[in-house]
Amino acid sequence: MTEEGARPEEAVASGLASAQPSRGVLRGLSWSTAGQVASVATSLAVTPFLLTRLGASRYGIVALTASVMGLLSNLDAGINPSCDRYLAVFAGRGDRRRMASFLATAFVLLSVTQGVVALAVAAAAPDIVGLLHGTHFTPSQAVWYLRMCMLVVVAAAWQGLLVRVLRAERRWKYLNIAGTSAGLVYSGTAVVLVALGWGLRGMFVAAAVQQCVALVAFGIPALKALDLRGPRPLRSEDLKAIARFGARAQVAELASSVGYELNTLVVAALFPVSDVAYFAIGSNFSSALASLPSNALGPISTAMGRAFGTGSIRSAIAEFDVLQRRWSLLTASFAPIGAIAAYFGVIAWLGPRDRVAAVVAAVLLVGQWASMTTSLVDILGKVANQPGLESRYLSAGAVLNIALALPLALSIGVVGIPLGIAASQVLSAAYCAHLVGRRVYAGVGASLARVPKAAVAVSCAVTLALELVLQPLVARGPVGLCTCAIPALVGLGVYATTALGPRRALHTALSMRVNGRPQAVLWAATKAGRAS
Repeated sequence: MTEEGARPEEAVASGLASAQPSRGVLRGLSWSTAGQVASVATSLAVTPFLLTRLGASRYGIVALTASVMGLLSNLDAGINPSCDRYLAVFAGRGDRRRMASFLATAFVLLSVTQGVVALAVAAAAPDIVGLLHGTHFTPSQAVWYLRMCMLVVVAAAWQGLLVRVLRAERRWKYLNIAGTSAGLVYSGTAVVLVALGWGLRGMFVAAAVQQCVALVAFGIPALKALDLRGPRPLRSEDLKAIARFGARAQVAELASSVGYELNTLVVAALFPVSDVAYFAIGSNFSSALASLPSNALGPISTAMGRAFGTGSIRSAIAEFDVLQRRWSLLTASFAPIGAIAAYFGVIAWLGPRDRVAAVVAAVLLVGQWASMTTSLVDILGKVANQPGLESRYLSAGAVLNIALALPLALSIGVVGIPLGIAASQVLSAAYCAHLVGRRVYAGVGASLARVPKAAVAVSCAVTLALELVLQPLVARGPVGLCTCAIPALVGLGVYATTALGPRRALHTALSMRVNGRPQAVLWAATKAGRAS
């Protein structure tokens, strides 16, 4: 049930009459996509260099440490998910003093929780490194690197709070310019220091420099957005509500960590540390592709939260029903086409001997397709103050992941891990839709069903056929990777033409050329959604 005690389906029809795609969502999508494209291009350029200069074993240590840091960032007592919801709600109400009070409380709590877990990992670093087995890394260097990176965990936690303030204020342009700049600083510093022979020391210095730049860049505008004239302590009822929300969200965060962080640890425990490098490269590649459309999720979450803050759960549902139609239409073919192109592209990028990374990237994209489809459903559940639903379906997915991935890994090797992840993501996404449809909005199933299945099948077949034809002709390295993207672009064009119709597809292309903005796609999908 919703917070108002009644199911709101009867209000959706009237809400849709006036609901329009939030311009904040469109601006956020535009700037997030631009920033992500720059980050992906930088990562694709520096990864082969770092892999070669560090070696697969040391690169695997970097990837393993990143997984440990990601896992620790989720051990936050649910503070970060609480910030996502409540800062957006307070911003929607224009209560900036309450935002400042919430941020101060979150800062203290997060510093304590992240500091404790970081100290624990630093103390256990020799034992963690002792679980690794490989021949081309020095354990003492790995212990030093893992311990020093625990300082970055605390700094990253502070940075995350500042970012959430700017998200609530819908400062998408600034967020992505500053975030992309900090990422470029990291990549540039890492390349220079590794080229000078600093190895793992250079990777740590690059991460520390990135955090310093990001704290300054995000901190100044975030603090200006708050009313800092003596923020008052949060009311007891606010603290209780946040504690309840955070406790349930913490379970969901831990369950979500199984999908990547804990699986990376499993790879490190079962296989040589060099395999961690190839697993991480494939996983990062798939995440980078999936994050291109997923850049809209932050703005969408803020839009729904502000709609709830200014109106009610009915306003949030009306916003959801409009946006879910566009989301389904736009993302239906992206992941499956991306999976086909990723397999051939990673092989051309790194070489046939690194085929494990290609398989990991392709399989994980299939699983992320299911998660991507229900992303807005998950957001709706959290906006409706139902984080327990996310905890339930993610916990079920985590159990399935362990039950499937470990036996597959022991029987067929490293590629069994992504197979288990993908299968659990598909089942977890279906459970998510069931739970939110039953507890929040019964129209969830109808919104998810609006997918042009024939258009997806045709576009995937075209992409696969073109990749097979081009495979003998593709060069190696970045040029080969870009070449393998051409069939994917053709496949997406076939999908747009089949799903939207030739006239609308042409109008979309012309709109993008004239406007130069990714939101032109969303506007075209809006018209197509209304027509359907």
